[in-house]
Amino acid sequence: RPGSHPAGRPLLAVVTRLTEQKGLPLILEGLRFAAEKGMQVVVLGSAPDPAVQRQFEELKARYDQGGDVRIILRYDEGLSHRIYAGADMILIPSAFEPCGLTQLISMAYGTVPIVRPVGGL
Repeated sequence: RPGSHPAGRPLLAVVTRLTEQKGLPLILEGLRFAAEKGMQVVVLGSAPDPAVQRQFEELKARYDQGGDVRIILRYDEGLSHRIYAGADMILIPSAFEPCGLTQLISMAYGTVPIVRPVGGL
């Protein structure tokens, strides 16, 4: 459950549509890196592209075994806010960002956004 992580173990979150615009290659690499370094990771997102959906289903099968990685492949507004509130960091490596709403929401909850300098707010 987001927010219930042990002291000293950071929780990295990804809450997004799983698309190329959102920096998909960097999200995938960041998730693998964080999982292999022993961080806790939670992903909440939906993938409109079936190939991308399969990639995340494969990651889920590999890492989401009731341990430190949780991958939820759907849209859930209520859960997204609980994740924002419980995470230490949120990964937002967008290729371009027309708005920046995720960054604003995460900062309102005290979650540090990890971003690229690509516009938005």
